[in-house]
Amino acid sequence: MNSTILLKLIKFGTGFILFIPLYIGGSFFFPFIFPKIWLFQLSVEVISFFYIILALIDARFRPKWNLATNAVILITAILIITSFTGIDAFRSFWGNTERMSGVITWFHFVVFALILSNVLTTEREWRNFFGVAVVVSILEFFYVLAQHFSVSWAWLPTSRSGTIGNADLLGTYAIFGAFFALYLWKGLNIDARHQGNFDIGHRYSWFWATAFFLNIGTLFLASSR
Repeated sequence: MNSTILLKLIKFGTGFILFIPLYIGGSFFFPFIFPKIWLFQLSVEVISFFYIILALIDARFRPKWNLATNAVILITAILIITSFTGIDAFRSFWGNTERMSGVITWFHFVVFALILSNVLTTEREWRNFFGVAVVVSILEFFYVLAQHFSVSWAWLPTSRSGTIGNADLLGTYAIFGAFFALYLWKGLNIDARHQGNFDIGHRYSWFWATAFFLNIGTLFLASSR
């Protein structure tokens, strides 16, 4: 298995992870949080396997230590220490099925961030990553809209909590989606001016502009406090 195939598998996995917020595990007691985090952890472990092989055979993708990486490692060390000094060390480390917020989940987020920082090495790759995230956030907006109008197939109609299952968390998700869309919208216009090709800028900027305002709409619909 060469580095090109491994790289494609890893990028496919990262793209898949971006769609996880849309997943609702209806057969679980906690259908919103637990199945999402479980699927995220499983996906990270799969792409980690491919990444380790990639890093061993291709030095270009090996972890690079910098200020951001050191800061993440420091925060992780602090979380590990404080997890054993709290009231319930077991729950602090492993979390529970309702919140899934233990140190073990944090480990998966750290690994995912390290993989992204070493696999997505160009601005174009990051824009593609943000673009997929924005497309998913648009789908989230229409689901929240369906809840708002009490469509029969939507979970928790009138709740306006989306597939996230919590209006506050949905609002936070929409903020990220809005800023990603704004970055792509403005970045495309800047590139068009620099390249003197305004057709490309106008051809796609409307989509990211629309995505930005749709995420603002999600934020408005999710307002709870």
